[in-house]
Amino acid sequence: MYKQWNRLLAFLMTVAVVMTSLTYPVKADTTDPWDSVASTDWMAKIDGDLKITQINIPGTHDSGTKYVEASNYSQCQDKTIAEQLAAGIRFLDIRVEMDSDGNLRLVHGSTACKDSAGNKLYLDTVLSDCYAFLDAHPTEAIIMSIKKDNGDATDAKVQAAVHKYIDANAQYWSTQNGKSPLKDVRGKIVLARRYKNDNNYSDSKGGMHFVWGDQGGSDVVDTPYVRWAVTGLTGLWVQDRYEYSASNKWTAVQTGLDNPPGADNRANEYFLNFLSSAGNKILGIPASTPKKIAESVNAEFTNYEMTQGKSYGYIIMDFVTEELARKVIKTNICTSAANLELLDGTLTEVKQTCEDAKAKKCYTEDSLKLLTDAVASADTLRTQLVADPTITAARVQEEVAKLKAAAEGTLELKTAAQLEKYLSGWYPLSENANDRSANGNDGTAQGVTFSRDNGVTITGSGKLQSYISLPTTMFDGQDNLTISFWAKDTGTDASRNQAVFSFGSGTSADPNTSNVYKYLLINTSNKTSLKTVMTKNSWKGESGFTTECNYPKNTWAQITCVLNGTNLTLYKDGELIGTKNTGVKVSDFGTNRIAYIGNSIWGGSDNDYIGNVKDLRIYQASLEAEQVEEIYQYMDNTLPAEYTKEDIVSALESTLATKLTANADGSYSLGITKDKMTLPATGYGNSGITWASSDKTVIDPATGNITLPEAGAKDETVDLTATITTATGKTSTILFVCTVYAKEPEKQKYTVSFDAADGTMVSAVEVEEGSTVEKPADPVREGYTFEGWYINGATEAFDFTIAVTQNMTLTAKWTKKAGSDTDSGSTDNGTGGGSGSTDNGTGGGSGSTDNGTGGGSGSTDNGTGGGSGSTDNGTGGGSGSTDNGTSGGSGSTDNGTSGGTTGNGTGASNGQTAGSADASTADDSQTEIPKTQVKLGKASISKVTAKSGKKLQIKIRKASGAKGYEISYSLNKKFKSAKKVTVKKTTYTIRKLKKGKIYYIRIRPYTKSDGKMVYGTYSKTVKKKVTK
Repeated sequence: MYKQWNRLLAFLMTVAVVMTSLTYPVKADTTDPWDSVASTDWMAKIDGDLKITQINIPGTHDSGTKYVEASNYSQCQDKTIAEQLAAGIRFLDIRVEMDSDGNLRLVHGSTACKDSAGNKLYLDTVLSDCYAFLDAHPTEAIIMSIKKDNGDATDAKVQAAVHKYIDANAQYWSTQNGKSPLKDVRGKIVLARRYKNDNNYSDSKGGMHFVWGDQGGSDVVDTPYVRWAVTGLTGLWVQDRYEYSASNKWTAVQTGLDNPPGADNRANEYFLNFLSSAGNKILGIPASTPKKIAESVNAEFTNYEMTQGKSYGYIIMDFVTEELARKVIKTNICTSAANLELLDGTLTEVKQTCEDAKAKKCYTEDSLKLLTDAVASADTLRTQLVADPTITAARVQEEVAKLKAAAEGTLELKTAAQLEKYLSGWYPLSENANDRSANGNDGTAQGVTFSRDNGVTITGSGKLQSYISLPTTMFDGQDNLTISFWAKDTGTDASRNQAVFSFGSGTSADPNTSNVYKYLLINTSNKTSLKTVMTKNSWKGESGFTTECNYPKNTWAQITCVLNGTNLTLYKDGELIGTKNTGVKVSDFGTNRIAYIGNSIWGGSDNDYIGNVKDLRIYQASLEAEQVEEIYQYMDNTLPAEYTKEDIVSALESTLATKLTANADGSYSLGITKDKMTLPATGYGNSGITWASSDKTVIDPATGNITLPEAGAKDETVDLTATITTATGKTSTILFVCTVYAKEPEKQKYTVSFDAADGTMVSAVEVEEGSTVEKPADPVREGYTFEGWYINGATEAFDFTIAVTQNMTLTAKWTKKAGSDTDSGSTDNGTGGGSGSTDNGTGGGSGSTDNGTGGGSGSTDNGTGGGSGSTDNGTGGGSGSTDNGTSGGSGSTDNGTSGGTTGNGTGASNGQTAGSADASTADDSQTEIPKTQVKLGKASISKVTAKSGKKLQIKIRKASGAKGYEISYSLNKKFKSAKKVTVKKTTYTIRKLKKGKIYYIRIRPYTKSDGKMVYGTYSKTVKKKVTK
């Protein structure tokens, strides 16, 4: 610390000063336990868990100067280093220079230090004395400050030389930067380097970073000490005004004794208070000497009354005596005398830790119990201590150690999965504003859209136009909260006043306190910074973060705000921004509260947010940094896996045409009747999917082939496992427990024929035994209305919901339309006659009958008319007849064909007319041209989804040729009292349904032909329960 006085060296060497010995009275204190403790072993009575920052340590300035050149101005001590250690000194100030051989020797500025024999004093000699002392007194620790004080060697060379000495006796050294506990450095020299770390040694090797700025000069400053950094979290306060006069120096020293800087955080703050000074200078020449200054300052210090237990730091002196060293030593707590105080201090601290941990809710219940048990045990011992002061210090130290271990090592943080218990609201915002935490805290969306990749898109189209409103009950009485979400600000105005999240007392003054607005507000557009503030006095009282965190536009980032009482801790992308005490708690917000995503609590006074938000989580717990980091990883690791799992389940349900059942353990169960499946190989966010089967002979994941057991054999159970690997390398698995059903025995097949009775032709279909036949599209017949399909001689309507058990023919039933265009010969069920006939059975002469045939020019009561012959049941003919419907010339038939004069006509039974009439004899005006069959593809239901509000959403797979679709739905599986709706789109939502009921749904396509509706066949019936 002293300037080099090379120009004055010759003069200084000639100055002789007569030194006088000084003695200092020490107050007798027969009750002080330190009186029985030797100065050589005083650290044995210091709590080993205390950090070396927390111990009051006596030290010496320029420790190696008992024998030194130019001693009048360079000597600062009258004891050797070995003698100083024996007197209780534990901080040594070593100044060195490098000789030509690379060895380090002690100096004071440019003057050389000597040993008792007058030889230059080298560092290895000093270290040997230190090693010997530590061997004899292993409970002690020496803090050694090493500084290059002279010479041309660089800091890098000096550092390397120091570490040669260290490496030769590494067992005696602690080179850790920071603040080690005493128990970790007992028996060691703690390196405190005052040279730069130019060799870039790690914190575990380079020693404590004790580098501070020069404090020379005689001008008095108000605050004599300055703080420097040892590490990012550890500070070094130094008062070393080495050119002050004696009186000014004592004032500086006393300032540090009265109010030691960093005392309230001594576990993280060193304080070096130097009593040494060379005095001020007159015309560049020192006006005093270190010894004269020491006489004055040490006398003042001797008379200064110190308080045991107060944190004074390191007191570093010139011309130290054992009495002065012990004065500092005795300010520490001697464990033998302060058992109760020591226990109380630790117990109070751990109790607070325990209460804080309970409030935060972020620690496991088992670890909290261990901590509370440790507190209860210490409470019991304290009660015993009050009654029995003979309890040993060792017993108290054991209890204190247990308490500290419980506080520092017992508490275990909950995983993100365990924390889900405390989720009061979880909003993925991928489909809607619903709460996924199962607490029912659904949001209400206004003017926004949702997607997996972008979450909710908030347009900022105006004020109160685009946002999500959240229920505020989940904030009730919760002073421990964590609010976390991802946001991408896409606004173009950097200074636009908008909030991505806000919660507070609303757009008017809080009703509990007049003219006060209270809120938490998170704004990503505070110019280019993230603003996160709380207040209970409007904008004027905002406290928190405004410019500390950069927030670029058009970039996704995770914002996490942790509230712990009045403390606000902010994280961005899992990294800590800082913690501030805002003086505001959530419970201060009163009752007139609102909460928004994308809108300020000021409502119409502020603009809506412009951008995107996703994965909003609100925990009723104050999360720690590790948990915030785990949640941050969710978006890259867990969410892609979750989305991929959902897609896999959907894909399996589609490819196997079955419904999967979710089990409590996270697995799925499903039944398989198909012999082939398609297994997806990729998932959301470029996730990869690999498959494994417990029995490849049944389910082969490589090909998707499924071998069904033969009919009559047992069903097979196979475990199918999907392994999902996200783009970040995170893996997770899903188990599918598959029941592969045996093949069904072959069923009898039946033919269902359709007799359209002169309508458009309907093809026969083949149906398995026990299955139902799909109702075909209604046939069309000009002049008639189709009434339905009948059986048993067209007397009984056919029920298409009944299983088919035999071959059958269904017959169309028709009703004549009023004013239909026919001649006077017509029938209800099929033929007209006269002198000509047609292919499809109508048209006649001028006669009519009751039951279906028209004859020649005469008429009868029972249906025959004709030339010279008649039949029993409704035919008109000429003069000849046949049994079953073939007419020739002028003959007639038994069962319903027209005769007349056809060339090659053939009559059919049950009212069908001849197949091909001779055009030369047919009457064109009496012929109906058959309509062409309308072609419609088959429609099907692709998905039915239960929606909130007692709704079912139906998605339809398109049918070719369809103009639209008729949807039928009923509570009855036979569709009794079914309701029908006609739609043109392929997605439709049925509303106003009954919650908890199962609905049966089917569809059929339709088109129009000649202005009439033509329907296709019905789809398979789908049933769905209304669950929301």
